Amino acid sequence: MPETFDPRHLGFHRQVCQEAGELESVAHGVHPDLPDSVSAVLLRFRSASWLLDVDLDDDTVQVSEPASADPELVFSDASSTGLWAPALGRPVLWAWILENQQGHTDGLQLSFALDGGAEWRVQLIAAASQWRLSGWGPPESEASGEYDQGSQRHSA
Repeated sequence: MPETFDPRHLGFHRQVCQEAGELESVAHGVHPDLPDSVSAVLLRFRSASWLLDVDLDDDTVQVSEPASADPELVFSDASSTGLWAPALGRPVLWAWILENQQGHTDGLQLSFALDGGAEWRVQLIAAASQWRLSGWGPPESEASGEYDQGSQRHSA
């Protein structure tokens, strides 16, 4: 199984902004024991793909090649959900690797280019062995709001 990396060591934030190109698709991985939780996120860009996992031991972000996905995970397309749809076909302008007060890398934030200079942001926070996902954009955007990571319900 391919090794996973802390995103700081992989240079993920630089690669996703400078080399990946436009976001082509997103899939959410769900573990059978946690059917209402997103355990992994698969991001496919024009020139690169990454699997974003939560380390079960310390709830930190792990980045790896898509082939390293846990075989028990069931992936479903999330590209058309309100969370990811505004980002499709757009490059990442900015990427942040988030670190908590204990020094653990427990989140990522991606800012995608929208028309007219506006941005759509997606934040992924690792907590309780799952991803907590939220997205927001310009106030006039219909898609702006917070999202429940399990059911994809919009609660603007």
